[in-house]
Amino acid sequence: MKEKTNSKRFFTPVLILVMISIVSISAINSYVNIRILKKHVQKDIEKHKKEYIQKNKEKVHQYVHFVNNSIKFKLAKMEGILKKTLRERIKISLNLAKHIYEKQKGKIPNQQIKKMVAEQLSTIRFNKNRGYYFIYDFNTNINYTHQLKKYIGKDMGSLEDFKGRKIVKLYNQVIKRQKIGFTKIYFYKDGDKSQAYSKLNCVTKFEPLNLVIGMGEYLDLAEKEIQAFVIKRFNDIKIYKNNYLFFLKLHNLNGGDGFATFIMNPNRRDLVGIEIDENYQGAKGQGFAKKMLVDFRAKGYSYTTYWYKKPNTKKPKLKMSYFYHQKDWDWIIGSGFYFDAFKQEVKNIEKSTNEYIREIIIESMLWIFLLSLITLIIAGFISVRINRTIKKYTDKLIDKKLELETAQEVAEMGSWNFDLATKELNWSKQTYKIFERDIDNFALNYDSFLTLLHPEDIDMVESAYAHSLQNKTAYNIKHRIIMDDGRVKWVRETCKTIFDKNGSPIFSNGTMQDITDGYTKSLKLQEKEKLLERQSKLSDMVELISAVGIHQEYDNLKVALERITEISSQTLNISRVGVWLYNEDKISMNCINLYSLDDKEHSSGVQLEEQNCPKFFDTLIKAKTMIIDDVSKNIISKDFEKEYLKNLNIKSMMDIPIKKEGKVIGFVSNSQIDTIKHWTKDEINFSKAIANSVSLILEIEQRKKIDLLLIEKTNEQNI
Repeated sequence: MKEKTNSKRFFTPVLILVMISIVSISAINSYVNIRILKKHVQKDIEKHKKEYIQKNKEKVHQYVHFVNNSIKFKLAKMEGILKKTLRERIKISLNLAKHIYEKQKGKIPNQQIKKMVAEQLSTIRFNKNRGYYFIYDFNTNINYTHQLKKYIGKDMGSLEDFKGRKIVKLYNQVIKRQKIGFTKIYFYKDGDKSQAYSKLNCVTKFEPLNLVIGMGEYLDLAEKEIQAFVIKRFNDIKIYKNNYLFFLKLHNLNGGDGFATFIMNPNRRDLVGIEIDENYQGAKGQGFAKKMLVDFRAKGYSYTTYWYKKPNTKKPKLKMSYFYHQKDWDWIIGSGFYFDAFKQEVKNIEKSTNEYIREIIIESMLWIFLLSLITLIIAGFISVRINRTIKKYTDKLIDKKLELETAQEVAEMGSWNFDLATKELNWSKQTYKIFERDIDNFALNYDSFLTLLHPEDIDMVESAYAHSLQNKTAYNIKHRIIMDDGRVKWVRETCKTIFDKNGSPIFSNGTMQDITDGYTKSLKLQEKEKLLERQSKLSDMVELISAVGIHQEYDNLKVALERITEISSQTLNISRVGVWLYNEDKISMNCINLYSLDDKEHSSGVQLEEQNCPKFFDTLIKAKTMIIDDVSKNIISKDFEKEYLKNLNIKSMMDIPIKKEGKVIGFVSNSQIDTIKHWTKDEINFSKAIANSVSLILEIEQRKKIDLLLIEKTNEQNI
């Protein structure tokens, strides 16, 4: 007894020490791992942020310079055509001068011949009198003919364009290099000296008389056509997601009031034509215009961060924009990207990290529990009991394994494998039987496998496989397959993938089981339950209609409509159900009750005008039921898709006319938000019953009002 007592005293402190060690080591290990993980995650977020910003800066830079290159290309093409035209006209002038010179040479002085050439060329006009020849003496710079009479007979050597360059000097430099050459000057036109216009001039020298002959064409008209083309081309282009291009006309590079005017902004079309000053700010007061101008003067472009309205939203978001100074037209071309997408990615990373930390904590607690339990078992039981326990559980595992193997044989479960390196797909014989394919004649590969899937399930199956590869997890899914005769089978598919030491997937193994009978029965049972539920809801509405007919409270109609829209929305599991009635003018409709399933709230007061959606009103007045699975592909819903459906993100709709005495007085609207819904026959019939119930309640309410009026009239007569 004494030795036994000593043994117990020794056993107790050892047991406590072991337990404390297990708990301490597990806690410290978990804490260290969590700290290291958080540091790595934070570094990854910072790295990802830099990569996100750099990637998107490159994108907007690419799109802005695509526009700039388009402008350069158009200008070059325009100038090429214009140069060809001017060259041909200069050749005509040379031929005419040569003809006059050869005819009069030796008969009259050269000075008189010069005047004859000038007189002949001065009568020739092109492009509605905008195009004309000018002539001056190469040695004396004396002008012989010009559209502006004040220059005739004058020395043109001192004449400058708007950039301060001597025009005759430019012409003479061109003539020295080429027989027929081109130069661009900036000059006024039509008597307007307040603004300079770009003009392309073509000049040549008629050697026998030492005359310089030239003509030019202003580029502003052609440039305006190109500018209009560029604005039209890029106005409605979304380059990716919510990003867009915008253009401004720069008036003053130094800033000030009205330094620029918006000429294109798809996100804020109300700003087009509006001048802005250098203090123009973002949504939260950032004066980014000044920074942009400073950068323009220094390097011709600017990256600026500010808050601005995001497309399809009312709230401003943080944005970085790239502005580029297009100097040919003095345009500001800009595009940007919003940071909220990156913030959402960060939230997802943090959420995943927190979930992983919870898993670490739970796993640590499980390890503590398991290690403690093992310690207690070792300390409390002798080896014989341990051996018996091990044997007992070993026998059970063997039994379970045999049961599992037998169950697989009875279930006729097929198997498959897929080599990701060679893209080779293999099926077992049972899998071929499930798909009803000939093992010798069917060309099996991944693409042919996809053709056997139900079209509505292809994306789900591919997504499940891609997700399992990305997250290195197995999957277990149910989906449909199509037989040659059109029959549909339901199968349960499982998959587990093997990865190499670098984490790359190399081989996938899976099973395929036909579950058609059991799953089909389950679906039918669910349909019966839904039908019973709808019948129950219709029974509730009958009681509701009876209650409206019996009671006389003023708010009964509102309460009844609220209850009906709630029942319909909950039963059909759709986002919104509303009741709309014609106004007295019959050219507009008012929503008297609208229930939102997501918000659990009722509202009213929204109006539809016939002028905005004539096809919808025309269809409704003919008492036609409108069943629209996809509003983006239906001609009726196109009427008010932009102003109403897109703002609410409505994807599917079903509108049932409400009739009174055979005439349409309104409709019950059923709308599905975010996802496309395919309306079933039962759902359509249920909604028609809802519309009939609304019609009956409105009729009861009208009769109650008439009865009240009769009672009041009778009381007045009795008095």
